Parts: sequence; C-alpha cells; structure tokens
Amino acid sequence: MKNALLLLLTCMSCVINAQNNAVSIHQEQSEYFKTLGISADDYEQINVPAQKPPRAKNGDCELNKIVFGWHPYWSNGLQVNYDWNLLSDMSYFSYEVDANTGNALTTHNFATAQAVTDALNNGVRVNLCVTLFSNHATFFASPTSRQNLISNLITLIQNRGAHGVNIDFESMASSTSADYTAFIIDLSQQMKAAIPGCQISLALHAVDWSGYYNIAALNPHVDYFCIMGYDYYWQGSANAGPNDPLFHFTYNGAYNRTLSRSTTYYEQQGAPKNKLVLGLPYYGREWPVSNHTLPASTTANGNAAFYRTVKNNTNGFYSAANRNIEPISRSVYYNFFDGGTPKQHFISEEDELAERMDFANKRGLAGIGIWALGYDDGYNELWDELENHMTTCAATPCDGQIWDIGGGPFTNYYDNEDYTFTLAPDGAQEIILNFTEFNTQSGSDLLYIYDGGSVGAPPISGSPFSGTMSPGIITSSTGELTLRFTSNASTVGPGFQASYTCVMDNIPPVTSISVDGDWQTEDFLVEFTDEDDANGTGIDRRFYHVGHFDGDEWRANALRGFFADEFTMNTLHSDWTSHNGSWSIQNNALLQTDEISSNTNISAPLNQSLSNIHLYHYRMRLDGSGTNRRGGLHFFCDDDAAANRGNSYFVWFRVEDNALQFYRVTNDNFGSPVINTPLNINAGEWYDVKVSYDRITGEVRIYIDDQFIASWTDSSPLLTGDYVSFRTGNASMEVDEFIVYRTRFPAVTVAIGDAPSDDIQYQNPSPSIPSGRIRSIVRDFANNLSDIAEEFVNVDWTAPEIDFVFDGAGADLDTMIGVLPGTIQSNWGGDDVHSGINAYEHAVGTSPFGTDILNWMSVGTQTSSMATGLNLQTDVWYHNSVRSTNGAGLVDSLSSNGFRIMEFVGLEDVTLDWLPTLFPNPAHHIVQLRCKTPMTRVELYDMSGQLMRADREVGQQLDLDISALPKGSYSFRVYTNKSVTELKWVKAF
Repeated sequence: MKNALLLLLTCMSCVINAQNNAVSIHQEQSEYFKTLGISADDYEQINVPAQKPPRAKNGDCELNKIVFGWHPYWSNGLQVNYDWNLLSDMSYFSYEVDANTGNALTTHNFATAQAVTDALNNGVRVNLCVTLFSNHATFFASPTSRQNLISNLITLIQNRGAHGVNIDFESMASSTSADYTAFIIDLSQQMKAAIPGCQISLALHAVDWSGYYNIAALNPHVDYFCIMGYDYYWQGSANAGPNDPLFHFTYNGAYNRTLSRSTTYYEQQGAPKNKLVLGLPYYGREWPVSNHTLPASTTANGNAAFYRTVKNNTNGFYSAANRNIEPISRSVYYNFFDGGTPKQHFISEEDELAERMDFANKRGLAGIGIWALGYDDGYNELWDELENHMTTCAATPCDGQIWDIGGGPFTNYYDNEDYTFTLAPDGAQEIILNFTEFNTQSGSDLLYIYDGGSVGAPPISGSPFSGTMSPGIITSSTGELTLRFTSNASTVGPGFQASYTCVMDNIPPVTSISVDGDWQTEDFLVEFTDEDDANGTGIDRRFYHVGHFDGDEWRANALRGFFADEFTMNTLHSDWTSHNGSWSIQNNALLQTDEISSNTNISAPLNQSLSNIHLYHYRMRLDGSGTNRRGGLHFFCDDDAAANRGNSYFVWFRVEDNALQFYRVTNDNFGSPVINTPLNINAGEWYDVKVSYDRITGEVRIYIDDQFIASWTDSSPLLTGDYVSFRTGNASMEVDEFIVYRTRFPAVTVAIGDAPSDDIQYQNPSPSIPSGRIRSIVRDFANNLSDIAEEFVNVDWTAPEIDFVFDGAGADLDTMIGVLPGTIQSNWGGDDVHSGINAYEHAVGTSPFGTDILNWMSVGTQTSSMATGLNLQTDVWYHNSVRSTNGAGLVDSLSSNGFRIMEFVGLEDVTLDWLPTLFPNPAHHIVQLRCKTPMTRVELYDMSGQLMRADREVGQQLDLDISALPKGSYSFRVYTNKSVTELKWVKAF
C-alpha cells in the first residue's frame, strides 16, 4: 500500500489534473486530493521532505508583514522544511463543511496534525481554514447548521490552542450575499467573545464579479481579507494567460483583470490596506494550445504544476531554452511540445513573486498569502524572497526603476487609485530621481512627492504634478523620498516612469585619541575625536580598549572587560585553559593542530558585563587536510568547560561549505544557525574578524575584513558572560591579535594602579617603554568601520627612591674636624626604573629637611654636592637633605642623620677613640653601636624627639633590630663615664 501511495504521490506532485468546472484552485485541488483516498495521517508518513542545503539567512530579520500560508493536509510531513520564522500565520486546510448540518465532513485531523503542533511550537499563529464550495443557500437557510458550525469551530480552536479561522466559502450566488455577511458577523462575535483575541479572516475571490462581498459591513468584524490572487486565467480559459498577472495582459482584449486591479477594487470597497493580504501562487498552470503565440488558444483544460515541479524539471519541459518573459504582466511562460502537442505554461518564479511582494509593500498592504505551503519543497529561493521583502531586512537597492504601480511600465493605471510608497535605499544620503515619462489626466490624477520618509515631509517644489507637467530630475535632501499617487473615477492615462540612483555613505569614519601630558601618575582622562564624512550617516557606536605591558607582553585587565593577547611569547599565558585539542603558540600565533577532534576548546575568563556592547576582534585562518573544516569563537560563555560552553554565542566559519554561521547556545545546546550566510573561506588564508554584541538589545553584527556581513538580534539576550573560548572542528586553526573592546563615551577615565579594578596595572618597565596602550574604533550608521587608532601611554605612579644621603664626600660622617670654612659636602644614591631621574636638589639645615642654612639647590642628575660660603658653627648639628624628581614629576626626599663640626685643637682631640660609633647608616634591618668605653645607657629617639627605647649597662656593643621601624630619621643618645654623645641615623626603608 505504501509503495503504491508513493508512486501515486510522485505522479501527483508533477501535474494535478484539472476538473471540468470553473472552480478555484482551492476547490480544484481539494476535490482532486479527496479522490485519492489518502488521509492526512498517511501523508505525514508518505511525504518525504526534499533534501536541501541550509538556507543562507541574514539572521537579524524579523517579520514586519503578514505572511499567511495555507497548509493543505496533503503537504503534511513537508513542514520540516518550513522556515517558521518567516510565517506569521498557518491556515490548516481544511474543515470541510456539511451544508446540511454545519458539522465537519472532515477536519483532516486538525486536532492531532503534526504540522499544526509544529506551527504552534514555533510561535506561528494557527488558523483553521473552513471550506464550503456548494449548497451555500442550504447552509445559510438553517440557523441550526450555522450555529453548529460556529460552536464546533469554537471548540476546535479552544482545544487546539489555535488562534482563529479562515473562512473560504466560494462560488456563491449573489442572492446569498446578505446571508453570508450576517453569518460572518455572527461567527466573529461569538468566537471573539468565547476566545479573546481570536482572529477572523476571509478568503476573497481575485475578481468579485457580482459585487458579492459587503466589505464595509464585514470590516468591523474581520481581521484580514485574503485576496486569492491567482487563477486569473483558470483551468477552463479559452486562452492561455498569466496565472497572477501583476499588470495588464493586453493581448486578450478587454480582459485585463490583474493583481493591481484587484487590490484597487477591494480598497475601493472599503478594505483597509492594513487588513488586505495579497495571496500569491506557488504553482503555475499549463494548457494544451493550438500554437505558441500570445495569446494562445487552449485546446483543453489547463493543469496546475507546483513551483518545485518546474524547478526539478524532471520532464525537461522547463528548460532555459523554453523559458520566456511576458513583460507586461511580469510573468514567466514556457513553450514546449508534449508528445507532439504544443503546450504553454504560465508561472511566477522567484523574481516575479519578489516583484509582487514589492508591489504589496508599495501599496501598503498588510502582507502576502501563499497557496500553498510545501509546493516549493526542496528550494530556498522563495523563503529568501520572503526574508528580503516581508521582514526588517527588506531593502531598496541604490539604483533602479519605478513606475505607477497601477498599470506598470507599459499600460494605463486604473481609476480610483490612492497609494503611497517610500524610496529609502539602505545607507543612502540622497536620492536622484529622473522622470523619463509622465502623462496623467490633467488636474485630477496627481503625483505628490515628499522630501523624506512620509507624507509629513516637506513637498518637493511643484508637487503635486499632473498632466504632462513632469517633475523632471529631483534630488532629495535626505536618503528618503515618498511618492503618493491618486486618480479619480474617470479618464486614466499612461502614468509615469522614472529611474533613480542614490549617493551612498561608503567612506569610513575616523577616530583619534588625545591624552594630556607625557606621563600619567594617577587616573587620567582620555578624549576621543570621532568624525564621519561631512556627507556621512554619522557615528553609530564608539569602542575603546585599554591594554598594559607587563614587561614581557601586552595584556589587558579581563576583570575590567578588556582582553588582549598577541601571542608573542613562547608559551600560553596562564589566563588560557586548554580543555581539548592541541593548543600552542607558534610563530607569534595561537595554533590548534588536532584535526581528529570535532570540538576543541581553549578558554579564558573575561568579564563581559560592564558595557552594553563588546567588540571581539581577532585574525584567523583555517587549514588542515579534512573535508569538514570549521572553527570560530564562543563569547558570553557561562561555563567554559561545557561541551558548548553552557549559555553562549558562537560565530563559526566553514571552509568546505563556504559559509558563515552564528548560533545561540542555550543550556549547552544549539540547534539551527540563526545566521547561515554564504562566505568564501579559503583554507590557509588569513581573515580579520570583528563581532559586536549588544547585551541590552541583543543585536549581533559580524564583519570580515571590515566588510559588514550579517546581523541578528536575540529577543532574549544574554546579559552576563564570564568566558571566551576558541573552538575548531576537524581542522587546524591559527589565531592572532585577539583584542576585546568595550563601548565608550567621547571621553573616558582610565584607572591606573595595582588594584583589581584598575585598567592599567603596570608601570613603565623603563623610561622608553610605555606600559599603557589605548585603542579606539568607531562605526557609522552605514556599517562602515574606522581604522584602529592607537596611543601609547607612559605610566609611573611611584615616587623615585633615594636609598641614602651621606654627610661628607664619601662614607657618612657624623663629626667633621677642621673642614674648610663654610663648606659642606654630601653624596647620595637613588634611582627610578620607571621614568628615570629628572633632577636632584640639595639643601642644608639644622634639622632634617631644614633649609635654614642652604635652600633647595638643583644639581641636575649628579649624586653629590659641595656647598660653599655657608655660615657654619662648631658643635651644631647640620643635616644634608636631598630631593629627587623623576621623569613623571613625582618627588621623594631624604635627609642625612646629621653631623657636627669640631675645631682642630691638638693631636689628642683628633684621636677621640672614646666616642661611640654606629653602622650601617642608613640602616635597613640591624643597627650596631660600638664604643671602647662601656656604654652605661642608650636611648632611641624619633624625629619629633619622642623617646622610643632605653637600654642600661649595655657594655661596649649593642645590636638592635630596627626592621619594624618606619622609614625616617632617628637618633641615639649614648651615655658613658666620659661623655654624652648624640648619633643621628636614617632608617632607609
């Protein structure tokens, strides 16, 4: 049975036999598939979704239009290939109404269908399509039948957790119009009372021949009016013609019903633009014809063929040689022979459907519909066009043609038109619009042009334009132009055509860095100058990086949200943890060589919670001998040891697939990529990668070699991140210059010091080697990135060290005898490894750091000084003091332990071997006192004269541990039987 069904479906998917009655495609196919006797559940098992490559997605695209897809039960099983993100509504086809009771002849397992479950799970609104193709008067005449249907629908929608119904009643006699209107109102009121927010939509014939629909009465009760915009040339047409002509198909005389005319008609009847959904066909129709001319006379009924049938072209009929363009209706048609019979097949393929989507946008409609989902199975083209036209990624090219969207480029517009559309090419700074044709009914059919994005913008001079008064060439003052066209109910005309070009912002912005002073000794201000081109779009985001040099390599403080590794050392920094793979540093790059592992991992901690946006910048190249080589970076990870880094984001490059992918990882699981876009990735070639992530808005932007590639916005963004992690799969990979930036203001304060919260944590290793580095990069609103500006900063926050100050020209003297009158000598030692010594100053006073004998006198970088001409006295204590200023302007000072001058009176006075001595001086840990005469008492005083210690009967030697004393000047007072002596000394550090 299953094989037989598969064979039947294979035949069915190629061409569906038409019925003999003038019926819509909905009825035609519903009745055809019913004859096959295959259930909805059987289709779920039988249908085998086609294999297709992953769709290249922009990633940052969100629906901003209605995309209403009818899913017929015979497409069950094919929904696995649907891109649910590009569907707002799925209408399950169908609840077949028994006209006699209102009950369902069948619902095709709506209550259990997997396609419905999948749609609900993917956040798509689910509607149950309700069909009645005959016996309408019988149904409307029975209040019981009407109520049964309403009650059944309420129960079905409630129990399924669905969202509404789509009423598809067709081929109704005009005499039932009022009953139809009353029924829809009753249905809407009951359903919306029972199910708040319930959605009611109607399927409308493309052409309302008898004026059946009372749109004005229905409008308050209906959420969407879905025009079935196909089968304008139906299965029984006398001539072959476009299935869904956008504009006139003038070959067939007066019959010029089109999508444009249907849209205008329903708007005239009172359908609001924001409720009109223009249904489009994912199928074509082919007829046996008498010949291949236009229009060709048909010799039998036409058959419907799916879009996928034409693309597969298994019969060879749909080759390029047979393909033609019908320019007026904007359609494709194929001429071929089938067994000797000439046939003609009309269909809208991806370019033509894209033009119809663009038409719906320009007319300001709610969106488009699809008959039917699954008919393009195995192909991405139509999903791509939905993304390009029905989402926030819809873009207007920077050059092109426009015309009145009533009649198109070749035929007259319609009467009673009133539509507005805006030209807004991405990144445009101004638009130049050149009208090549202009001819409307003078005085009544008017074209208004506004210099901006809405009709509220200033009108262009001369607007509105009418008759043959062409606008000529118009240049906007902004990147947007808005056009509104209105026509009355009488004479029409050819309309207008124009070509346009735009001026783009493709000039990168520039950034520069300014830091006051040559040296930074405390937290300092960094100012940035960020400028875009005079005609540019302006600065969008500003980023900066603060790095520091630790004496071996440039790093950054990860606790402050910065990271830097240029991989210049021979071994990995301790920041990195290698979890899996073979990671090392080779040739100044991070290298991973394990091609067996499908998931290598090296990670480092990084606080990613301080700024709104981080920018991750690195250079990368992939290589190896495998056939599935890939590699990339996880960021905002919360578990670096987990297989997929816990919760994180993941940018991923594939060599063999030539693709850039981006994933959101949740609870260590990631599914399909949210970005999957083509990108040439050549093995062995270096690429510059920049990825920005906004943890507030969830926006990700990816740049390769400074070219914007793709973006995506996470609706539930990760707010905190603790790690970054590089990863490869079956490839070798090199990474270099990994720098992480944060967003900034035009000026920032950079903190220096050795605290965890400081940005720069190291001082210059020498006066000529800076220890700080500031980097800046900015982007403009056109996604241009600046070059990276860089400023090196000299840092020294410690004063210079003076190790000692000695009294005298050599070793420290406490007593000077017979010195030259008025002369004092001193020498000292000191250094500053960070900024060097800029100058020393020498002073002399009767107290430490005193200047009463000699005020501060600069001696340059000399480490000795001799001061002369001083007024000195004997038996008075004098102190030499030295002040040192380093290259950063910081100052340190130290005073000697002092000395006194004695007069030369005789040989016995010169010996003085009974005086005590002290060494070393300055002292660090131990100070030793020696005296040939026993010391009866020793007292220790600080600089203020405070007694700190006293020792008795210490003899001829005293060793004291002074390591706990603070740096400064002290004195010992030594008592012997012969004298009392005061010895000044210095605790060095």
